Amino acid sequence: QVSRHHAEFHATPDGRFEIRDLGSHNGTYVNGMPIAKGGSGLLGPNDIVGVGHSTFRLVGDRLEEFVDTGEVSFSARHLTVTVDGGKQILKDVSFGVPEKSLVAVIGPSGSGKSTLLKALTGYRPANQGDVLYDNRNLYKQFAELRQRIGLVPQDDILHKELTVKKALKYAAKLRFPADTTGEEREARIDEVLRELKLDIHKEKKVTSLSGGQRKRVSVALELLTKPSLIFLDEPTSGLDPGMDRDVMQLLRGLADDGRTVLVVTHSVAELAICDKLLVMAPGGSVAYFGPPEEALNFFGYETW
Repeated sequence: QVSRHHAEFHATPDGRFEIRDLGSHNGTYVNGMPIAKGGSGLLGPNDIVGVGHSTFRLVGDRLEEFVDTGEVSFSARHLTVTVDGGKQILKDVSFGVPEKSLVAVIGPSGSGKSTLLKALTGYRPANQGDVLYDNRNLYKQFAELRQRIGLVPQDDILHKELTVKKALKYAAKLRFPADTTGEEREARIDEVLRELKLDIHKEKKVTSLSGGQRKRVSVALELLTKPSLIFLDEPTSGLDPGMDRDVMQLLRGLADDGRTVLVVTHSVAELAICDKLLVMAPGGSVAYFGPPEEALNFFGYETW
């Protein structure tokens, strides 16, 4: 999110250019490195400035909006995680995800799914390897890029005694810049409620919702800040088949609307609506990555 008075760009007396942070809520970045709140940094030719979800490049004497998206917007390269004693729980994991994709990650217990999710989000980086987001190293530029990532944990982190709308208002107050007006927060909340078809439930307490509806509210919480990359950990755990289908259809819609969505799941019933399937093997290696419809033939089975 961008603060109302976030940063200013100007020429210095000696003919160079400077970007100054104006005490912004989410920071100003130059080539992925944060400028101190209220501080400034000199810019050189083609330097990249990050402000909220927008990126700019210094071209001549102007900052021009810079869109750095290749064919693969998100990729993992040789991710390896080693714990005490030298045991590897993630082994040389590599895959690339096209834009606007829904990717499912499945695998038995002990295959490293949770470890992989932590490594991909950057919250617990792998010991070896890296994660690229729009061709930028997530680990090295985490402070800036984390603003573009949404993570929905397995357990809902909702204030269950609040109504849906009040829960989102509370989250928006915490996550939005302090100079965001109440009207602006309200408008974004209403937008997310409509997108996730929660507007008819907005005055209901979270405790009164079904499991699938609560999961929608958890997703809404993350969508408030407009992430372009969304991770979900077992969002259908404990849900009946109908709610499972409802949640997976919701994720399909998020991907179709332009986001990249990666979901760790134990359910195989709705894999067909995903673009890619990543199957993890015991020990933390990749057993399969590709179209879901080709996975069974790859493993020599007819059904899951």
